[in-house]
Amino acid sequence: SAKFRTEGVAAELDAAGFAGRAFWTDPDGFFGVTLARAV
Repeated sequence: SAKFRTEGVAAELDAAGFAGRAFWTDPDGFFGVTLARAV
């Protein structure tokens, strides 16, 4: 298991040629979903 912060996910997406569009988490911040698009 690993913990990801929105800033780290954004940097990884950028390095892979994607841009984050939205990020959602559960109320406790245990799970997250990122919507990204290719740029």
